[in-house]
Amino acid sequence: MRSMAQWHPINENHAIDVMAAIVNFAEPVPDLLLKRVVKSTEDLAFASGLRSRHTFQQPFLSIINGQAAVQQAPQVQGRIYNSIVEGPPGEPLSSRIAEQVQVTQGFLAYRTWQYVSWNWQLERIRALLGSALSMVVGSVLVGNIRLEYLDRFYFDGTPDQAAPDLVLRKDSPYVAPHVFSRRDLWHSHTGAFLPGDNKSKRLEQVHIDALDQPGANTENIRCMNLMTAREDRYIEVGDDQSAEEILASFDAMHDDLIKLLGEVVTKDIAGRIYLTNGAEP
Repeated sequence: MRSMAQWHPINENHAIDVMAAIVNFAEPVPDLLLKRVVKSTEDLAFASGLRSRHTFQQPFLSIINGQAAVQQAPQVQGRIYNSIVEGPPGEPLSSRIAEQVQVTQGFLAYRTWQYVSWNWQLERIRALLGSALSMVVGSVLVGNIRLEYLDRFYFDGTPDQAAPDLVLRKDSPYVAPHVFSRRDLWHSHTGAFLPGDNKSKRLEQVHIDALDQPGANTENIRCMNLMTAREDRYIEVGDDQSAEEILASFDAMHDDLIKLLGEVVTKDIAGRIYLTNGAEP
């Protein structure tokens, strides 16, 4: 007898497709400092297996008689370092990104598509971006920091059976009530600023999207993307932040996002993605 169709997280013990930690600056990183930051980050990235390098560049402009003249040598605005998902021996090299670090004049970012655990990822952020943060923070003002997760689920039955309440709590204040009566595609996006201190405003976001993707045969597979994010936007931008304080803020944001996700998904789903049994995604 065929079992009842149900939703599944994309991974065995969690639903995380990608996680991103981003530090945005309130002003551009000066060129000379950026070169030092890029060099330091590149050494760390290469040593950690992120050896695919891409450069952001823009033409250098100078003003001659009131006109902008394009010079030949471009300015390096930053670099991206990627590692690629490793496939079985003998198979063609994958093009899927496993891990990424971005260093630009406007922000520093870490992303992973192969999430292990928060404690592991936080140490990874510290190892790959700790040096860059220490070099930049104190010289350049921080505008905001953001931690974001994209969780994904797929349904093993036909799309018309994919009831949203098998994943989402009907009493959740973060989900638009009308989606529970829908069997076609739908979206539920919410965001609001939370009460904070005098120095920052905290943005909380929950974006949920139902979408169809081609299956192995001709039928579509119903999927659900669930993005949760916390972002601290500094009102009084100061230079008293430190790299360790930023990393500690990411740690606190993670705890908040675990609680937030538990208020969005059902108890069954929470247990299946290790939110209720003491394990840490």
